[in-house]
Amino acid sequence: MQKVKGKKLKIFLLTILILLAFFIIMCLIFIDNTTLDFEKYEIGKKTENSQQVKIVHLSDLHFPKIKIDIDQLISKIEKEAPDIIAITGDLIDQSAVLSTSGVFSVYR
Repeated sequence: MQKVKGKKLKIFLLTILILLAFFIIMCLIFIDNTTLDFEKYEIGKKTENSQQVKIVHLSDLHFPKIKIDIDQLISKIEKEAPDIIAITGDLIDQSAVLSTSGVFSVYR
């Protein structure tokens, strides 16, 4: 009888641990999908004659399923005043219709 209770307790605790791990992973995925990653890199050496070129790189926006605030994204881009904006990766989802996806809201 004691072994059965101990085994049930282990199964219960393992189930709770798995559910907790799943919940944490889902929260991390949600946070990652709703935040902007903003990183700055300087490439090369600065000299007196060199000119700085500012590039903004946007990747995998997945319209219309994008979960970030488009106005916040545009505001950050405008604040940086880039010389070049590079958009790579998946711009729209496979099932999206281009005209109704919201992708053109970035190009105002």
